Amino acid sequence: MIKIRKNQRVPQSLTTTKKYDGEDVKRQLLSDQDSKCYLCERLLGTDFEIEHFAGREGSLINDWNNLLLSCGYCNGKKSNNYNNLLNPLHNNIEEKIQQRLNIS
Repeated sequence: MIKIRKNQRVPQSLTTTKKYDGEDVKRQLLSDQDSKCYLCERLLGTDFEIEHFAGREGSLINDWNNLLLSCGYCNGKKSNNYNNLLNPLHNNIEEKIQQRLNIS
């Protein structure tokens, strides 16, 4: 999972429509996430999906801070099943998770 440096400027389509998948949203998310899935870090081409980090209920459906890009595989696996994930907007994942090798 990558740390996201999200642009604080909200894409215009989020403020003028009820949709969350406008072209300006896609372009900004691709730029903010370096064209990577926020979960597996795979480079995304045209096979990405807009993921709702905390679900799609109520006002969160087009909340800029709730939208991330993921690959179809990760979005399908995550679904609404993982509510306790570290939020990559607020946490530097590389500081929270450490890989260790225990050879004993």
